[in-house]
Amino acid sequence: FYIATTGRPGPVVIDIPKNVQFAKGKYVGPEAIEHRTYHPRTDPQDKRIEEAVAAGIESGAATLVDRVLLSDVHPSLAEAVRGAKVGPAGEALGVIETTTVAATLEAADAAVKGATVDLLEVHLADGLGGKAYALFSGSVSDVQAAVAIGVGRIDPVLLVGSVVIPQL
Repeated sequence: FYIATTGRPGPVVIDIPKNVQFAKGKYVGPEAIEHRTYHPRTDPQDKRIEEAVAAGIESGAATLVDRVLLSDVHPSLAEAVRGAKVGPAGEALGVIETTTVAATLEAADAAVKGATVDLLEVHLADGLGGKAYALFSGSVSDVQAAVAIGVGRIDPVLLVGSVVIPQL
């Protein structure tokens, strides 16, 4: 919404009918908003994000177990974290299990970026005592590569185990 520039200063009330509120549709925003005084930042602010993470690490240093900061997260990882599951389609299954959620996220992101595999699902510390694991599917060689890439990306102390099971 554009900032109200006319009339009395203060809050602007917009009355949206109920049928419009609950209607399904695709949002198409304006290509550009040009306003005399309103210029929101839309560019990524990596430095500010890194500073915020560093401040969080510093303030929680006594209880910090692990951390991860992923830039440009693979879309399949974002979907898997939201609970999406892909059915087994490949000829092999790969598993990476770690002692922390952060390590699993980092390993899974590296694996799907580094090899042609499907990320079947990610289980994050739900009834696992803080542990987490990721499941991959694809050709045997691709799953082997993905597991090797994922395992190579994390601290070996955090790895519980990894395996590639051929011929699903």
